[in-house]
Amino acid sequence: MSNIITADYNGTQVFFQDDAYLNATAIAKHFNKLPNEWLRLESTQQYIDLLSKKLNVGKSDILKTTRGVNGGT
Repeated sequence: MSNIITADYNGTQVFFQDDAYLNATAIAKHFNKLPNEWLRLESTQQYIDLLSKKLNVGKSDILKTTRGVNGGT
């Protein structure tokens, strides 16, 4: 099980896990967007592209979504 790490991003609490997962829902909310809207932004796509190249993994390895009451992006 991963430990939850809380960080402050411009007044918004963002939750990370020690295995590098972060809560994109909280980030999207900071910008008054839904996660799917945030994920469609060109700047987000560029970040995902760069991160996947840096880590030498596919984009599908970068994103994980979970539906339901305890869901998240």
